[in-house]
Amino acid sequence: MLTGEALAEWKRVLPELARLELVKPIDAAALTADCLCWARLVEAQREIDKVGVIIANEHGFAVRNPAIGVIENASRELRAWANEFGLTPASETKLSREDGGAASEANPFGATGS
Repeated sequence: MLTGEALAEWKRVLPELARLELVKPIDAAALTADCLCWARLVEAQREIDKVGVIIANEHGFAVRNPAIGVIENASRELRAWANEFGLTPASETKLSREDGGAASEANPFGATGS
């Protein structure tokens, strides 16, 4: 079950994906994974905002906040999910080419330029 940031992301993304006919009921698990990934990124960024990018380890030495690694991994995963759902300009263009390449009122960036 999605809560917090993950649920907010679901509510933000799903209507647009549905409007563009880019999501089917079978895609629920993939979209859930995308939303959970977003929530991890947001939570990690909040941790960094709270304590900083450099923290003290158990020995008192300054080290990189482990939340940075969470953000880096979540960013890579989000890029992959964004490509799957056509949520980047490049992947949106690719999806529009598969539909014939013409720009539409709903997707003015859909034209291939040829």
